[in-house]
Amino acid sequence: MKPALLLALCACAARPPPRPPPRLAAAVEIVHIQIGWLQISRGDPNRPPVEILQGGAAPDERHAEEIARDLFARCQRGDPMAPLQQKYSEVEPGTVTVDDATRQPFRDLALGLTNGECAMMRSDYAFHVFKRVR
Repeated sequence: MKPALLLALCACAARPPPRPPPRLAAAVEIVHIQIGWLQISRGDPNRPPVEILQGGAAPDERHAEEIARDLFARCQRGDPMAPLQQKYSEVEPGTVTVDDATRQPFRDLALGLTNGECAMMRSDYAFHVFKRVR
């Protein structure tokens, strides 16, 4: 292997991991819609998944993602979030304060949003649509 190529490979391998988006505030308020696939597979998107699915039908993650993408597009268009929360979210409607006590990656995503900006992410159990409101 040529020395220059070896040096370039070593330089790439030594790079630090990517940084989270820059924080725009120490704490923010967001509106949060959670769409989990465990409940959707049972035909009830408006109730939180309180039981672990053991056996039975496979969760419908694809359907949850379709709903979340639609809600994200509606958020970006400026549709009011309260009715969407009421109809689709598995968590209680209202706002959530995100600060240093919030676990990652939710914290990094929410603290990097500008006022009125929307974001979508996937966790181990659900898709989440956020909108920063303050």
